[in-house]
Amino acid sequence: MASNPIIEHVTGSVTTTTDVITTVVTFDASGAERGYLVAARFVGHNTGANEGYGRMHYEAIRNDGGTLTSIGSSATTAKADDAKWVTIITISGTNILLRVKGDNADTIDWAVSAKILVTQA
Repeated sequence: MASNPIIEHVTGSVTTTTDVITTVVTFDASGAERGYLVAARFVGHNTGANEGYGRMHYEAIRNDGGTLTSIGSSATTAKADDAKWVTIITISGTNILLRVKGDNADTIDWAVSAKILVTQA
């Protein structure tokens, strides 16, 4: 019988001024033989140009023997004043990264909030 799932809540914020991808939150997903569902909310605001960005992003990930793999395609809903702004969920080793990318010469304040549902072995 499976154990009760774990629900982790992570948050972070960052300010970007370039178009370089920046990690806002790193989540340790090194627990072998587990499944993860990331439900992330991203919001960005450029006060200098009165521009905004909002996105809901869902990503399913599994850890098989210490190797993280994204399952299928991401599900997202986004609204943006500037199409150059991007938010992504990626994998690096055994970490899940919540990341943002702004635009050169735009000062963007970003906030990220995510709930991560984790299965127990």
